[in-house]
Amino acid sequence: FQSIESLVSAFGNIAAMLDSTFFALTSSFRAILGVASNFGRLRGVFAQFWQTFAIFRGLTWIYKK
Repeated sequence: FQSIESLVSAFGNIAAMLDSTFFALTSSFRAILGVASNFGRLRGVFAQFWQTFAIFRGLTWIYKK
């Protein structure tokens, strides 16, 4: 009975190891998706900044004419 118990324990340990590996993998994937999402937002902010800057340059060009 002790050998069966150690076999069941080994399978339980392997299942726990696979579960924690899966959790770590999904957490890393979600973190990468979060970083990509933040880069997308940052790109939008910079695009808005450059658009505002171009509008001010255009207005100053019109004013100087």
